Amino acid sequence: MQCVVEGHTISEEEWSDDSWQSPGYRAQERRRRELQNQGKPDLQLSASDNARAAVPERQHQIKPRPPPLRRRAPLPRLPQDTIHIVGRPRTPIDLTKVPPWQLHDALLKAASLPDQPPASRDRLRTHPTNNTFTLSVIDSQRAQAYLRVKSINVDTDTIELHVYAPPPDDAVRGIMFHAYDDFSDNEILADLQASNPDMPIVSERRMGQTRHIVVALTTKNLPKWIFYHGTDIRLYPFYNRVEACFNCRKVGHRTGVCPLPRKQQCRRCGEEHPLPGEGEKPKCTSRCIVCCGAHNTGSSNCKYRFVKKAPPTPQWKQEAQEPTSNTQGNPSHSGTSSSRSPSPRDHSPSFPPPGTSSSQQKRPERRSRSQTRRVRSRSAQRRHSKSRSRSQRPTSHSARRTPSTSRSSSRRPGEAPKSLAWQRGPPASLLSSDAQKWITATVTTAVTAAISTLRSDLTAELETRFNAIHQIILETNNSFAVLKSSTEAALADFSVQLAIHHTPSNSRQPPATAPITT
Repeated sequence: MQCVVEGHTISEEEWSDDSWQSPGYRAQERRRRELQNQGKPDLQLSASDNARAAVPERQHQIKPRPPPLRRRAPLPRLPQDTIHIVGRPRTPIDLTKVPPWQLHDALLKAASLPDQPPASRDRLRTHPTNNTFTLSVIDSQRAQAYLRVKSINVDTDTIELHVYAPPPDDAVRGIMFHAYDDFSDNEILADLQASNPDMPIVSERRMGQTRHIVVALTTKNLPKWIFYHGTDIRLYPFYNRVEACFNCRKVGHRTGVCPLPRKQQCRRCGEEHPLPGEGEKPKCTSRCIVCCGAHNTGSSNCKYRFVKKAPPTPQWKQEAQEPTSNTQGNPSHSGTSSSRSPSPRDHSPSFPPPGTSSSQQKRPERRSRSQTRRVRSRSAQRRHSKSRSRSQRPTSHSARRTPSTSRSSSRRPGEAPKSLAWQRGPPASLLSSDAQKWITATVTTAVTAAISTLRSDLTAELETRFNAIHQIILETNNSFAVLKSSTEAALADFSVQLAIHHTPSNSRQPPATAPITT
């Protein structure tokens, strides 16, 4: 039996051969075989290749890589003059799939609060990644009612909630390492506030299942030390970590708010196997949820454990993202803005501006392009002509012409030679007239007279002061002379008295006495 296929004569054996298969089927079959052969050593490989393939998996670990970041638009900011309340579901449910108006009505019913006018309603915002919601409440009584909510009913489902009021957005956070004890949160907060009255401590909480405490303060700078239970404890800055879930092994939310049902799996590797007994070392290999490295999730060995802030947007990108309302109002910049960043409507003939056609809309763009091409061609011609003139310029010293020869060669026959600028002198417009000469002479005379008067006044003043100083010096010398003479006289009298005092008593003559008469 013969079969004819598009002009090619083949036999029945060739028709039943496997080579006559569609390309898609062959590709799928090849892919299926590759997947089946994965993990099986090839018998045709060499001994070294088989040995390399038999190396344990721990020697071929996956290199750590940064966690995948979900691209999303920034969330709208809530008013700062309101009370913010955060709610976390304890029941496995995805809040992003719950209609927000149903969640808002369920919260109102659970808090036994009446609805308000549309303009003054409590604002609800659901986070797209960490499976939480935030309420912005103006009234403090309504906020207290929301904080007492433990569960809500959405349709036929009952959702348990953990509702709390976080610290203000501008609060700074610090960590007290190894400071947690069996005290309750209220006791710890009361002791911190009483022990540190000068610190505005607003909240504290235990950091997961660790022995550390996170303290929030409404200050600009974080203090280095804090007084707690009679001890000064070092306060370290707190950095936000990448949220990782040990239930679904993904980043973006915590285990307590995971929307998936709870699984009994290992926190180290994520596999379902019996947990080691007390005191036994685990045998499984650790696998980080954040970076897929061979270490525990949140370990200090993970270099991607902290949340990295996005770099600031460059200035040129901010300017490009700004609305072009000013450029649309100014017709002088319309051509430039349309040529740099044309909008989709400028290129679509089906959406022309009102009152214009598509040909009129594209005409300025074609004109600007042609002008740009002409400018580019002219600049290229100038560069080409300059390069040609430089290449054709003579390089030998003998071939060069001096400026004098070039000027003489360009002079017409019978024309007088031109004088140089420094030979001609200043132009006639700069020459001084008689009036200018008189003004100059008058000013010079006045300045000279003023200088001479000032010099004479200064000389007289200096002479007067010099004479006064000379008189003071003379009087001082006279005073010193009088003082010297008086001092010498006093010294002479003192020496005489001293000599009389040291003379012996025998040498002294008695004083003469008058004769006694009877």
